[in-house]
Amino acid sequence: MIMGTSRREFFARLFALLGGVAIWRSPGTAAGKNISSRKPLVSLLSTYYPQPTYLPKDFGSMSVYTDLPDGFEGGPTEVALFYRNRSHPHPFQYPLTVYMAVSPKREFMGTWTRAGGDRHEESAQLEFEGRSGVTAKYYDGMWRHSPGASSPGWDITDAHSVVFQWKELTVGVRGFRSAGVSREELLRVAASLR
Repeated sequence: MIMGTSRREFFARLFALLGGVAIWRSPGTAAGKNISSRKPLVSLLSTYYPQPTYLPKDFGSMSVYTDLPDGFEGGPTEVALFYRNRSHPHPFQYPLTVYMAVSPKREFMGTWTRAGGDRHEESAQLEFEGRSGVTAKYYDGMWRHSPGASSPGWDITDAHSVVFQWKELTVGVRGFRSAGVSREELLRVAASLR
């Protein structure tokens, strides 16, 4: 949420910004269990934006954002969902994020191809309910500037992500190992989108 803004004010601004219809429903909590009975989170104009039906243990407290400068730079039709591990000492610094873009303008933030850079990418299969496997790209880290370094290096100490197509959306899911999101949990969250 925007600091100093109530939920009602935030959604009033969101509706005005998008000039369309957004449908919201309360997320509740989902501490490490399936939450598949949920209804659609957000629908902007004619695009359906899914949400995970599984979250790792202690994750909840969802926030919804549009048109962020990170993610895919997809503009006003890009939606980002932020979940926090409520048991982590710094839950706002290490969120589980799901970015969804209709028209991505770049590769997922922190995973882009760099000249002379060596990022670590591998294929992963996601099994969606009612659909055959979807091939995704799993990244074991992200580009980061280290103190004193002149250029970013591939950092595999904490953040990792998975990027894939979900219907007409390009989706990026990022989590932090230090917040309890293992590779298996990251892929499970990604495959639980409904």
